[in-house]
Amino acid sequence: MNKDQYYKSLARDPQWTRKNVVLINTDFVQGTDLVKSQIRQGDIISSHVSDLIDSLFERGQEIPITVEVVEGDDSAQTVYRPVDGMHRLEALERLREKYPDRSEFSLVRAEIREFGDNAQRVLYQIECNNHDTLPAKSNNAADAALVIDKVARGVLPGLDKDLQGKSAEKLNRTNPAGYRAALVKFVKATFGWDTKPVEKTVDKFLKQLPGKLKNYTSDSLLKEFNKYAKENASSGLPVEITRRGGKEKVTFTGTQVFKLGSTQHVFPNITGNTFKAKTEDGDTSSVVIIWDNTTIGKDFSDIDATRKQMIQRINEANASALLKRGCKLVDKVFIGPQKLDEANGREPIERGFIEVAKNKKGKFMTSFPKCGWDTTR
Repeated sequence: MNKDQYYKSLARDPQWTRKNVVLINTDFVQGTDLVKSQIRQGDIISSHVSDLIDSLFERGQEIPITVEVVEGDDSAQTVYRPVDGMHRLEALERLREKYPDRSEFSLVRAEIREFGDNAQRVLYQIECNNHDTLPAKSNNAADAALVIDKVARGVLPGLDKDLQGKSAEKLNRTNPAGYRAALVKFVKATFGWDTKPVEKTVDKFLKQLPGKLKNYTSDSLLKEFNKYAKENASSGLPVEITRRGGKEKVTFTGTQVFKLGSTQHVFPNITGNTFKAKTEDGDTSSVVIIWDNTTIGKDFSDIDATRKQMIQRINEANASALLKRGCKLVDKVFIGPQKLDEANGREPIERGFIEVAKNKKGKFMTSFPKCGWDTTR
């Protein structure tokens, strides 16, 4: 239990401590050196333990930890499993090692509780850890992601029947938007957080799952594009290979390549960079690779809409009245492959990069293959 819970218990019943708190020898508490029994992703925080060591040495233990009796132990001695308060246990263990003659550091004040199932235990731990003002480790995104994972694997029966035991990977592939919304609802109800931190937590969890869309970093996209251009003459790009120190470098003669991962970056990023390149060298050709760098909760229709919007914005930039007749900021546009087979979330249905065609007026066309392509043949 945390400090707030302890004082609320005393406010309800001034005799609560006498009725509920016992002294237990730490020899009979499992896992005093490991965080295995709590819903924690980050384990022990050393700085917090250090603070607790000073507090326990000067004032003794005030807030009891929570334990439960370990069932099935063959010995006559009762053994306990910590449910909440691992930092306090760790601090007492350090003090016991440092001051072996001080018997008080071998004893821990504890409340013994019983839980009907693992779900009840987890909800209690979440309640104990739900604090922002106390000098302790509060629930964070990693803790919530761990709970989501346990629910998805079906090991917390009783928590969210709509999600319990259902394959997170499958739901993320077949209905990414619906699954994200369900997780946001679950985390918000379980942890009591505001919408923004809940969405951040859910997205952190979803990033670890194979979805139906591949994502790139800016560097990994360029690396894939360079490899494609080198191996496929159909790209129509003037590839030049140089080697230095055993490493191969791909460059494009008379061409600068730019990356566009968000529609919002057409202005001013793409327009500014291509303008700068052509101002420095009027013969420079500008190539833009487009991809969607925020794929969480998105479907094929979402990424197609993003691609179309990016192309439209590039056409707007190329048609600016500020440019002289016949001059374009962007000369070529390639779409990065991102769609994956929905059945397994791994097999690509888009291979290689596809160049966006132009119409008779020189505008990039917003019609492109929706069902996949293979430009690597």
